[in-house]
Amino acid sequence: SSSLKSVRIRVPEVVKSGETVTLSCEYDLEQVALYTIKWYWKDVEFYRFVPKESPPFRAFTMKYINVDVSRFMNYSPN
Repeated sequence: SSSLKSVRIRVPEVVKSGETVTLSCEYDLEQVALYTIKWYWKDVEFYRFVPKESPPFRAFTMKYINVDVSRFMNYSPN
């Protein structure tokens, strides 16, 4: 059975309205291919990363959240 051995999620505890923040997810898949990473706010998905899709990232419109997709334009799988 394969599973994540190490996951580190970084999310600021408090954010001022209008402030820019970076969310990160670091993981060790132990040789298993990544299927998907999804980010939610109040149970609603606002960002999805699926390496096998083209493009591999997708941001969903949500009040109060603006995902800067330009930061992902140069993504290339190893």
